[in-house]
This record gives sequence, structure tokens and C-alpha cells, in this order.
Amino acid sequence: MESLKKLAIAFQALLVVIVIGIIGFMYLEKFNFLQAAWLTITTIFTLGYGNIIPKTVAGLYFNIFLIIIGVGLAAYTLSEFVGVIVEGKLQDVLGRREMYKKIIQLNDHVIICGAGRIGENVIERLKKEKVPFLVIDKDEKIVQKLSDDGVLVIQGDATEDSVLEQAGIRKAKGLITALATDADNVFVTLTAKGINPDLLVVARAIQKESQGKLIRAGADKVISPTMIGGMRMAAAVIKPFIAEFIDTILYENEMPLAIEEIKVNFPSEIIGRELKNSGIKEKTGCLIMAIKRGKEILHNPNSNEIILEGDLLIAIGSTEQLEKLEKLVLLTRI
Repeated sequence: MESLKKLAIAFQALLVVIVIGIIGFMYLEKFNFLQAAWLTITTIFTLGYGNIIPKTVAGLYFNIFLIIIGVGLAAYTLSEFVGVIVEGKLQDVLGRREMYKKIIQLNDHVIICGAGRIGENVIERLKKEKVPFLVIDKDEKIVQKLSDDGVLVIQGDATEDSVLEQAGIRKAKGLITALATDADNVFVTLTAKGINPDLLVVARAIQKESQGKLIRAGADKVISPTMIGGMRMAAAVIKPFIAEFIDTILYENEMPLAIEEIKVNFPSEIIGRELKNSGIKEKTGCLIMAIKRGKEILHNPNSNEIILEGDLLIAIGSTEQLEKLEKLVLLTRI
């Protein structure tokens, strides 16, 4: 990108010199536009002269000045252009343009801020779940690696409004900020929520005391990898089978069971029905582990619990059973 910037500046400077040359010859030599343009171009690109040459002393001095400045600038521009092609920068630029086209088309995607150790795991998980996402990172090497792997990525500072706008934050459904410092994560959260208040923000907290700050900044969920890691290690010793079972369900695609969340929207036919009469167990075989209703979570809901519009069903079952549940929830009243 640096080579491209240099090339662009060189082209602009060359264009300015050409314009000055045309105007200068028209003023000093009284040439028409075509004659002035011809003399300027042949001078700068050292093509020699035809029957159009400066006739005044001022014109000759001006032509000498144009040769010194213009020829040198033309040679520099040509060398930069060749350098861009030889180094493969042109192909890289075209590839980035194609990537930016794909980024513009994104909708209901997840933005990942930071592709460090935590970010890498997030990327792998979203890939497996086939969730549309893009990554923002400042490190040029990381950005290049992700780009080579076919990941949509933007090189920039995620704390800046312009970078988040470029990532399509107004159309995104979620943002995960996993930057190296809690201060940066707080700033990203504030910035993101300021642009899109409806955005679901999940933030990484390194220090325990930073969790409250991230919540106040607008984070919907704060994750402390250190704390979670410690709890899982303890669980692996105290209740090894349960810990292994949960980890396998959450992180292994080969596992026959999976956990899914399915939202009940109007006009689903199960709205207003008791859980026992909804047909979920009989028709799909899924087990409803919990129901999220607004900010309330009903753990192990009673069979008499009535399903309401907007409920989020937390279900466990095989992939086939969960697909049946999705279809059942999508069925509408006749």
C-alpha cells in the first residue's frame, strides 16, 4: 500500500507539471492548446521535437526548466510503476478492492476487533458455524496472513469511528473486541455502541476490575479468558465427566449432540401454547433446557410454561432434531 501511495503522488505531481507546461507555453509562446500539449508531452517524455519549438527567450528558459523537472519526475513515476508491478503490489491492490466489495455487501455479520490468540479462536469458531464476519487488526503481517487465508479483514485501529464504519458496523449484528488492553476494549465498546446502540457487544476483560467498566461502557457480555480458564481447569478435576461432556457439546462438531438457541417470532403456531402441548418433544425430540424472556432466564422450565412471542428457546439435541425444531418454530397459524 505504501508503494501505491508513492505511485499515486508521483502521477499527481506529473499531471501538475504537464498542466503547468501547457499553460506556460500557451502564455509565453502564444501556442494553441494542442501545440502546447504536444510540446509539453514530447519534452517531458524525451520524444524529441517536430516543427514546434520555443521561439522566445522566456519560452526557452521555461523549456529548460520543464526538461529538468518534468523528465526527472517522469522517470521517477515510471520506476515506481514498474516497482508496483514487479513486487506484485498491483495484484494485491486489486485483491483488496475485491475484498472491500465483499465487505460492503455484508449484512448481519460479526466484527472481530483484534486477531491475537483470542481472536484466532473466535475466527475458527465462526468459520465452523459459517457465520459471516470480518476482522479489524492493526498488524500488517496478521492482516496479510488473514487475507491470504480468504478472511475478510481491514487493517486499521478499531477504536476509530471511520474504521468501524468501513467494517459496516451499522449493518452488523454483533461485535467482539479482543484487543490487547482493557482500555482499548472499553474505547471500542463506547465507540461501537455510540454508532449502533442495538449492536450486541462481547468484550474481553484482562483485569477483573475492568469488567464493571466494560459493562458501563455498554458491553452486553464481558468474558474473562483467565477466569473462565481457571474455572474449567477446576471443573476438570472436580467433575471431569461433566466438564468433558459440556466442552464436547460446545466445541466439537463431531459430537452427535449440540446446543442451539431459536427465537420464537410472530406468527409461530407454538406461541401461546404450554410447553407440554407445543409438540416440541414429540415432533422433534429436542429438550428445552431454558427459555430467555427479555432479561429473565427460565432454567429447566416447567411443562406448564406458556411460550410467548419473542422467547428464546435454548434447546439440546442432535443436528437433525434441532433442524426439526427450527421448522416447527417457523410454522405459522393457518
